[in-house]
Amino acid sequence: MEEKKYSIDIDGTTIDVLFSDLATNANGSVIISAGETKILVTACMSNSDSHLPYFPLTVDFEEKFYSVGLILGSRFMRREGRPSLNATLTSRMTDRTIRPFFPDGFKRETHVVVTCLSLGEFDTDFLSILGASIVLSVSDIPFDGPVSPVSLALENDSFTYQKIKEGATKFMICGTENGITMIEQEGVIDETQFTSCIEKSKEIIQKLQNFQKEIITDQGKKKISVDQTETKEEIKRLFEQEIEKKLAGVMGTDKSVYDVKEEWENLIKEKLDAVDLDQAKDYFEQEAETLIHKNAVLDGVRADGRSLEQIRSLKAKAGGLSKSIHGTGVFYRGDTHVFSALTLGGPGDALLLNTPESPEKEQYFMHHYNFPPFAAGEPGRITGPNRRMLGHGALAEKAISKILPNKETFPYTIRIVSECFSSNGSTSMASVCASSLSLMDGGVPIKEHVAGIAMGVMMYENKYTVLTDIQGPEDHYGGMDLKVAGTQDKITAMQMDTKFKSVPYSVINEAVEKAKIARVKIIETLNTEISAPRTEMSKKAPNILKMKINPSMIGKVIGSGGENIKKTQEISGVSDINIEDDGSIFIAGTSDQTVIAKKMIDEITREFSEGETFEGTVTSIKDFGAFVKFFGEKEGLVHISELSPERVENIEKILKIGDKVPVVIKAVNKDGKISLSVKDRDPKFFL
Repeated sequence: MEEKKYSIDIDGTTIDVLFSDLATNANGSVIISAGETKILVTACMSNSDSHLPYFPLTVDFEEKFYSVGLILGSRFMRREGRPSLNATLTSRMTDRTIRPFFPDGFKRETHVVVTCLSLGEFDTDFLSILGASIVLSVSDIPFDGPVSPVSLALENDSFTYQKIKEGATKFMICGTENGITMIEQEGVIDETQFTSCIEKSKEIIQKLQNFQKEIITDQGKKKISVDQTETKEEIKRLFEQEIEKKLAGVMGTDKSVYDVKEEWENLIKEKLDAVDLDQAKDYFEQEAETLIHKNAVLDGVRADGRSLEQIRSLKAKAGGLSKSIHGTGVFYRGDTHVFSALTLGGPGDALLLNTPESPEKEQYFMHHYNFPPFAAGEPGRITGPNRRMLGHGALAEKAISKILPNKETFPYTIRIVSECFSSNGSTSMASVCASSLSLMDGGVPIKEHVAGIAMGVMMYENKYTVLTDIQGPEDHYGGMDLKVAGTQDKITAMQMDTKFKSVPYSVINEAVEKAKIARVKIIETLNTEISAPRTEMSKKAPNILKMKINPSMIGKVIGSGGENIKKTQEISGVSDINIEDDGSIFIAGTSDQTVIAKKMIDEITREFSEGETFEGTVTSIKDFGAFVKFFGEKEGLVHISELSPERVENIEKILKIGDKVPVVIKAVNKDGKISLSVKDRDPKFFL
């Protein structure tokens, strides 16, 4: 094997970059590692342009069970299947970071594959992004990198570069010397802490940029040339004569840019049918983008006529849709309309994760996001969730999870489904708002609302303008999409990507500050509809009763082959009994059902002591004594010598099965077997 290794130390963490001939047929490959975490990153490019109207870039993160030394999956499938949510999110983060660095006009299919060879404590998302930047930069694929990621965690009020602990406030910031390209954040911070995080990231990004440039100088191949096809003159003339004034005329009004675009495409087909339609479409996109950016930056005019910081009309509704749903919320921001439904379940309804990153981990809160084709006014096929749906759902899940009560306070499994029924920009942040309404409607004890807003950036002649609440055309043609979610005082989640190679640090800070102003205004609307959780939960929601037993008694509660717990569920009618290792038991069902189940478990786990008295029932008679059932299903032995002060020759002469007798506990041995006495309780009972 031929190998060459490069290393860099970032705040005590050594990152190794290894070039070898392991994947020699790829356009580029590299093995990158930190600690025990090691990944292979490859990049391949097709030999000719695709016929698609966009750049066909695909990033796949491949999880491998062998990377953690486990044979995971199910009893019926032991090889890797579809990507986990974590794998999908890592793929999306990597894609969002590298995509702006490919040149306009490049249409060759490009595939970046990240394969996790060994999984240790260090996060794979950081290595995936860094590895993709390096492998594309040194390959012959046209990529105007490098771009560097920084993984930061908040610890003791300062941001540190480290292995990320579970539950920590985490930032992934990617950028160049000039600014930021991508942000992914979860955890609770304020705007001042965000500024501190940005300052910390600058230093590390610069160091990683220099490190990558050294590698590129040493390992880089000559890039292929990209043909920049000049737009045909007849397309330009027709656009200038028929469309240019119409496009300018809809700016600042409620008329749609997309209507003009449709008119342009029909015009091309009618008058210039021999001309490449894709080239005509691209020309319209370029002109529309330039005009939208120019109007916003120079004149402060937005595509729909709003001021730069104006939010579209807001509406909120909590509940009232159906008594079958445990909680509902509907949120409107302009023509973006989202409905969220809350469902509550017992701990046994938690999602069991079975991935290399989280083997056998239970997840008690889930947010699922759906975007049917009709939301965009289009026909289409409804299949399973795509990467976009999974990514938007996960972002909202991060934002909402930070306001939820802990399991000890509220031992429910929570699932929220957000249905995007109408879309004109930022349905993910509208999902956060609708979900917050559904939680309060369902009586979940959250202390305050959480809301989200999408911020944008327009650039013209190196001048920048920040937009609040971007809608359809501003999202499509704009330079940045920064989503910020949180409470009135804190940020709980953030996501940012851009079409530019980077956005200046100062512009990002400005956008985050303006996002807070918008977020507070949205929360005012939510509070006007409902400002505190309802005092009563839905009658359709399960009642959960929590009890605690000695962990040594767990086996008795379960019983041989689950016999006891099955019997308890059948007799009581509860839907679920969840037992944890510390002896905590959560019983889900109606109030009456949970009381019955608790009583049965109390009977199984009751620890008895000498001297306690009970009324018992004879269950069987032997030569040596009688077995008596007491305290529900508990059973003990009354030895023949413990029946009466006088000698008993034949037990069956004084007792029969079903007789009621008073008993006292005489002894409890180490195995839990109980000796009873009738004579010590009532010496005259048989006299």
